[in-house]
Amino acid sequence: MFLFVQKGELQHIWQDAYINDIEGSFDAMRTYLPTNVSRILDIGGGMSGISVPLCRAYPGAVVTIMDGSDDAPRMLRQDKTFSSRAAAREFLAANNTPCDFEVKGKYDLVLSLRAWCFHIPIDDYLQTVMTHTYNTSRLIVDVRVGTPPPFKVLAVVSENSKCQRLAMSATRK
Repeated sequence: MFLFVQKGELQHIWQDAYINDIEGSFDAMRTYLPTNVSRILDIGGGMSGISVPLCRAYPGAVVTIMDGSDDAPRMLRQDKTFSSRAAAREFLAANNTPCDFEVKGKYDLVLSLRAWCFHIPIDDYLQTVMTHTYNTSRLIVDVRVGTPPPFKVLAVVSENSKCQRLAMSATRK
């Protein structure tokens, strides 16, 4: 993977740490991923680095990133918008990962790593997720400890003192 964001002498250290984190996250969730995926929704994914190994595992899959803006004033006004869509688009294109930013249709896999259900309240995107998933869709979501998961939990992928990464079905509890 390549990352064209950080400049300077520490760039390779930051890149290596980012790549190791993404690869570790992907390896941990691999067992809980569905067999076939053609559409992935990444909620609050920033650069959506996790999309790179996912699209390699699912050739032909397209990622929709529900994060970011190319409107700088909007980025300053909304605390939910941290990332530049242009930067994410450039990063993913450099890694041969197709993406778009318009949520439409249904998704086989929904991801939200340290965003929805962790920093972003469940209600903010619950209706969107319910509208744009199949009953068979899989969700991999980081849920803050003490927050009830919004969907049926299939497994705990990983956990620490602040959150649990949960594999869930799109079936409401």
